[in-house]
Amino acid sequence: MTKYLIVNADDLGLSAGVSRGILESHLHGIVTSTTAMINLPQAADAIRQAQQTAPRLGIGLHVTLTYGAPVLPPALVPSLVQPNGHFHSLETFKTHNSWLNAAELRAEIRAQFRRFVQIAGRLPDHLDAHHYAAYLNPDAFDMILRLAAQYRLPLRSAETHMTLEAMQQVFIGRGYPAHIVASLPQAILEIYETNARPQWPDITEREFYHEGANLENLLHILSHLREGITELMCHPGYIDDLPDEGYRTPRLVEKQALVHPAVREVVEREGIRLINFGQLPATANV
Repeated sequence: MTKYLIVNADDLGLSAGVSRGILESHLHGIVTSTTAMINLPQAADAIRQAQQTAPRLGIGLHVTLTYGAPVLPPALVPSLVQPNGHFHSLETFKTHNSWLNAAELRAEIRAQFRRFVQIAGRLPDHLDAHHYAAYLNPDAFDMILRLAAQYRLPLRSAETHMTLEAMQQVFIGRGYPAHIVASLPQAILEIYETNARPQWPDITEREFYHEGANLENLLHILSHLREGITELMCHPGYIDDLPDEGYRTPRLVEKQALVHPAVREVVEREGIRLINFGQLPATANV
């Protein structure tokens, strides 16, 4: 089998600097794909610029439920927002996860999907989720699985978490309260079992992040890449105009690593084929 690699840069549209860093990491590095935070003010310009300057860059939808304001008017999704009309923070989402209104979650996710199509003029080439929030709520997870099936779109893989023990460890590791850990993992697994199996890569590589976001670790990951289809999650970007959203300095380090000549050398030496999610159907059975 061949080693296929999707290098997906999350958070297109988070800020002008982040979007610029993503585009440079594609044009001068190994990034092949990105996902847009379509609910943010910068997203429309970022998508259009990517389409104009980087036509080979895959663009997906980064479903967002924990940052910025919803696409729908806040009055239509009151359980999802704070009094200021913005989504609950990630920490509040954890404690309120089981209280969120199912119809409001579904409506907002569909609205984000439609906004993407309206701006891009086409479907996203895949779906994933900011902070994994849409994977960690049964109604949100059901909605993205249904969208993926309806439009035949791939997702970022969560295959390795689809056992009760693994899912519980995800919730525990992310600091969810005990009453959430006791109920939602099983509910999410039931959603997974009752929906059509999604198309997603064989492996999602998450270690190029935070303390692991450096050139040495990236070279190690690429040198030990397994056969099949891997998605490498990354977050490159410039941070001069980035609001305080919890992940700043590593973005610049990631950007510098992704465009380093040594990275391209390893890709070529290892025979790694760089693809985007839009090319998955052609490679899934190879």
